[in-house]
Amino acid sequence: IKCTLIFYEFSLISFGVILTVEMAVISLFLTIAYVKTGERLSFLSFRFDVVKALISQSWPLLFSALSGVMYTQIDKLMIGSHLGMKELGIYAVYLQIMMIPRLFIASLNVSFTTLVSKNYTAGDDKFWPFLAKVLSFNTWLAILSATLLTVIGVPLIKFLFGNDFSCESYALPMIIAISYVVQAPGCFRVEYLILSSDAKAIFYFRIISVTCNIILNYILIPIYGILGTAISGLITTIVYEIILNSIPKQSRPYQKVYLSAFYHAIIQK
Repeated sequence: IKCTLIFYEFSLISFGVILTVEMAVISLFLTIAYVKTGERLSFLSFRFDVVKALISQSWPLLFSALSGVMYTQIDKLMIGSHLGMKELGIYAVYLQIMMIPRLFIASLNVSFTTLVSKNYTAGDDKFWPFLAKVLSFNTWLAILSATLLTVIGVPLIKFLFGNDFSCESYALPMIIAISYVVQAPGCFRVEYLILSSDAKAIFYFRIISVTCNIILNYILIPIYGILGTAISGLITTIVYEIILNSIPKQSRPYQKVYLSAFYHAIIQK
């Protein structure tokens, strides 16, 4: 439907209407699925104690998600305000092209999530070997896809969008690809910290990452343009994935598997 709207050049309001209808349909099906479990659903009942308990347990995840949205969107806002809409369009196109393998691997990770939780409850003897295999596989796919898109990214964008949205330098897709590879083994970090009851660390690390990203973008965008945004993202990713998550004692077991995933993906394949 959205592709049809783009093809016939509908207004932005049309996309907002479609998005609203989409969310309404999803909510309806979730409600139907819940009712079919046999549980009673009452729209008139409200238990403040349940709400309070849920918020007290989930607020780190809530605010870390909000800071995560800021982290992924703040670079676009700063490019638009400092460089203009043309450069923003170029950066957005490259970013979306590099998102293709991430979406594919993310869909695979959805199927692994239940197995990760199941193996965690089974004990360390099963959990860590299983997690090491999954992270190594993810890292190998990330390296393969990132290398491929770095090589064909510029000609692919020229073919799909024309020269107006292309960047002659291969540095931009390469830096974005490296950032993605660094992120790949951290795909189950949040799930692990939740299972180990240390979700607050996620929130604090996200806040530090957002702050770091804003400062770096403010410094590097006027100097390097959209390439500065990619450099800022890479540095922030390294700070979050490698440095910050090596500090808390609770996250160090995962960090060992995270670092070993690169060795297994590159050396042992």
